[in-house]
Amino acid sequence: MKQLTTSFKWSGPIGITFPGVVIDGKIRTAANLDPAWIGVDAGSLFAKVTDNPVRVLNDADAPAWPR
Repeated sequence: MKQLTTSFKWSGPIGITFPGVVIDGKIRTAANLDPAWIGVDAGSLFAKVTDNPVRVLNDADAPAWPR
């Protein structure tokens, strides 16, 4: 994420989708991923790394998110 935001000189909101249950930016389950993701506040983690506001959503829920 840091490399992407730096290379594109991005400054602004970022939306990230994640293949697991995400509640308020926190990963609650990650059935097909490393269990280390469970409990991670991904929104805060990526916001810190990118120095931008970040919203993390479940990948299947994202298309229904209001614009």
